[in-house]
Amino acid sequence: MNGAKLTDNKKGLKKLFERLNKMTRRFTGEWNAEVGVVQNATGTDKRTGKPKRISIAQEAFYNCKGVPEKNIPARDYQTKAIKQFMPKWRAELKRQLKKQSREEWKTGKSRLTDKKIMEGLGATAAGDVKYTIETGDFEPNSPATIARKSRGNYRKLRRKGLSAEESASALAGSGTKTPLIDYGDLLNAQKAAIYKGNKLTGIKSAKRR
Repeated sequence: MNGAKLTDNKKGLKKLFERLNKMTRRFTGEWNAEVGVVQNATGTDKRTGKPKRISIAQEAFYNCKGVPEKNIPARDYQTKAIKQFMPKWRAELKRQLKKQSREEWKTGKSRLTDKKIMEGLGATAAGDVKYTIETGDFEPNSPATIARKSRGNYRKLRRKGLSAEESASALAGSGTKTPLIDYGDLLNAQKAAIYKGNKLTGIKSAKRR
C-alpha cells in the first residue's frame, strides 16, 4: 500500500473533501481522502487473459473526457456523483462530528476518531461513485458496442453450460447496454485513499449501498 495513489478527473473529489474538511478546524490540513482509481491498477483482457494495454486510471480519464476521434462520448461519472451526493456527504460529516463531540463531552474521549470519520466518509463516497457508474444517465452505447459485449458474454455463458435460450435470457437483463460497465474493472476499482497530511494511512474499499 505504500506509495499508492488514487486518481480522479481534475481532482474533483479531493477538492470536495478539502472543502468538507474546512467545516471544522481540527480536520483542516490533517485528514483527507481521495476517491478514484489506484494509479497503475490494470484490468485483464478477458479474451486473451493478458493485462489491458491501458491502466484503469487511463480508462477512467478517457471515459470522463471522451475520445472524439474514436467516437467515444464523455461520460463524466465523477462530476455527476459530486453534484448528486455532495449534500449527503456534507450531512454525514456533520453528523459524525456531532456524534464525536457528544462522546467527548460525556467521557472526555471519543471512540470515533478523526481517522475513522474520514475512512467512513471516503468509503461511502466511493460506494456512491460506483452507484453512479451503474445507474447514471449517460450517452448510451453504440449498437456496435452492444453487439460486441453481447457476443463475448454469450460465449462465456455457453461455456458455463447454459443453453442458448438460457444464455439469451440472461443477457436480456445484463449490463451489455450499460455504458461504463464491460467486465467491471472500472466499477470495482473505485477506492478511497485516506491521508493524514501528505502521508497515506490506508485504502478503503467502496461501501456497499
